[in-house]
This record gives sequence, C-alpha cells and structure tokens, in this order.
Amino acid sequence: MKRYLSAHVHCLFNFLGLILVFTALAHFLYVLAPQNLLAGPSQKKAGKKPQENIAKYDTNQFDLGAEQLPKDYLGHDLEKLYSELEQKFPKKTEFETKETYKKRLHSSSYQGIYAFTVQSPITSKYDPERKQLQIDIQASGKYNPDQEQEIYRKQIYDRDGEACITVKSLNVGSKTYTGTNRFGATVDVKQYQLLSYGIALVNKQRLERDQYSGRGRRIAFNLMLEPEEAKGLKENLGVLVICRLKPSGVPEMYTFRSAGGIEPTIKTPLEVIESERLIYADLIEVWIYNRKSGAILSKRKIESGGEQGSQKMSI
Repeated sequence: MKRYLSAHVHCLFNFLGLILVFTALAHFLYVLAPQNLLAGPSQKKAGKKPQENIAKYDTNQFDLGAEQLPKDYLGHDLEKLYSELEQKFPKKTEFETKETYKKRLHSSSYQGIYAFTVQSPITSKYDPERKQLQIDIQASGKYNPDQEQEIYRKQIYDRDGEACITVKSLNVGSKTYTGTNRFGATVDVKQYQLLSYGIALVNKQRLERDQYSGRGRRIAFNLMLEPEEAKGLKENLGVLVICRLKPSGVPEMYTFRSAGGIEPTIKTPLEVIESERLIYADLIEVWIYNRKSGAILSKRKIESGGEQGSQKMSI
C-alpha cells in the first residue's frame, strides 16, 4: 500500500513539474514574439544612426475618472521610474540603523498613482454562443533575493513568491551555440537574453491564485461583445494596471532584482536568460481598453474587489 501511494505521489510531482515547465515556456514564447518584444541596445546595427524612441509616455498624474484614453496610450514609463527609485533609495548599509533606513524610505515623494500598459502573457478567447470574450492576465511568481535569507528561503520552500506583472521586455542579445547533453547528443541551441521591467503586487492576496502552477496569480475579465466587436478588440487589446507605490519585503524596499529563464533540452533547444527589474506596488485597478481607439471597455477595482463595465459596451 505504501509503495502504491508513493508511486502516485511521485507521479503527481512529475505532473506538477511538467505544468511549471510548460507555463514558463508559454510565458517566454509570448515575450519573444516579434510583436511583443522591444529592441534593446545590442540590436542597433553598426554604421547607422540609432532611431529615436518615438514612444510617448504619460508624464502627468493619472486620472482614475477618465472615460477615454488617448490612442495608442502607453501609460507611465516604468523603466525610467525604476531607475529613479533605485538611485534615490539604495539598499540599507551596515552603518545604517533600521529606523534611519525606514525613515529615509518613507520620505518618498512618489506617492502618486501610476498607470502601466501590460506585456505579461494575456490570453483571450471568444465564445460566440454566449457572445462573451474572456480575458486572462497572468501575474507570475518571482522571488526577491534581496530580502533576509530566512524570508527568501521560506518563499521558495512555500512556493509563494511575489506575484509580478511584466510591463516591458527588452531583447538585449541572442546567439546560437551547439549544446551537448551528458549522453553526448548535440543540438543547435538558440539563446535569448531578456531584460524585463514589472510590478510586484503587494496586495496579491486580492487576486485569484493560478490554478495550474500554484505560484502566481491571475485576473480574469468577461466582456459581453458582438463577434465583430470582439474581433476588433482582440486585434487591439490593451491592458492597463493602475498602481500606488508601496515599499515591501524584509527589509522594506521599493525595488528589487530577480532572474528567471528556461534551460534548453534536446527536444526544446531554446535557452532564455531573463534579468528582471521589479517595483513593489499596490494594484488599485485594472482596465481593459482598445489601443487603437482608446475606448475603455472595463474597469476592475482591486482594492475594493468590485468590477465595472462587465455589461456590453461599444468599441
């Protein structure tokens, strides 16, 4: 009987392991898709003058009462905000007391509301019978190595890391090399190096836990739309996460760096090395909008748990 149970438990863990691998692979394949990937510095061709970044980020205080967004709205620049926070609030030093560090951290002028467009894996599926478009936003699990080691190890042991939404990913390099396994088999491996910026959700408990991996969280929307409206939205689907910065972790901090990726195999010769730059924040609202027109389709209030805009709306 014990052997029977042991075999079933072993199979269960193998099954969960496969789910985690496929979840990670789906995430990186989404990020590596040409339409989702932004060119990094290493992709500039020699001899040509680099093109100016034409992206126009919002520099004003975000209006939660807005009923329409500008066309191709990008929200605030998370990469710039991360750099500012990291420079202004360096890590606690051994010569600084906890009280002094905490006072310095909370003297921040970054008390406003920020809005960021989402590049995390977003899936959408339309049901023509119900005339319903289901949108699913993933907040994947990440671990903060800058925390006290006891807390960091506990997060890993409990598989309960920070729930993070990727806002921006840069391809900073790629190459192909020949990989060999321990049996001597060889295969050409494609390697990508990514630099990602995202939000680590302090109030992650308000989000539904991802039922497959158990590590991350998810946000789901159901919009009632006619087929043509749903098709138009899927082609121009925009997701806006609206946040308020909030230090977290032990010790508290505004920013932290993490790393992730996938290792290549003979069957899947793809290697991804991802460096992540993350900002702690409370998630206030999530909006679904049409990037092309700026029309807002739905608003979800996270702090209060309510939802608006689930009824049929015109695009």
